[in-house]
Amino acid sequence: MATDDGTPLRLDATREEALGRAAELIGRAWRSFDSFRPDEPDLDEHVRSLLQSGVPEGPSAALDVLDDAERVLDQSIAQTRPRYFGFIGSSALE
Repeated sequence: MATDDGTPLRLDATREEALGRAAELIGRAWRSFDSFRPDEPDLDEHVRSLLQSGVPEGPSAALDVLDDAERVLDQSIAQTRPRYFGFIGSSALE
């Protein structure tokens, strides 16, 4: 894949670093699923600014993007845990 001017897209981190960070973040989230939260965490200012801004026009640091994705997902759609099944809507079909 390439940019509009034909320059090949490149990560600023190695694939191993990016995959390692993604695995670390997923593992952390997975381990947290059994921990009770009294309520969803408040959105911090960094997450608010990310949600209010548009998609960047230029490149971003790959590891920072993964960290930001973790924060946004954890703070914006975080269930209180554990096993938040009581609030998952089911279909009307049998």
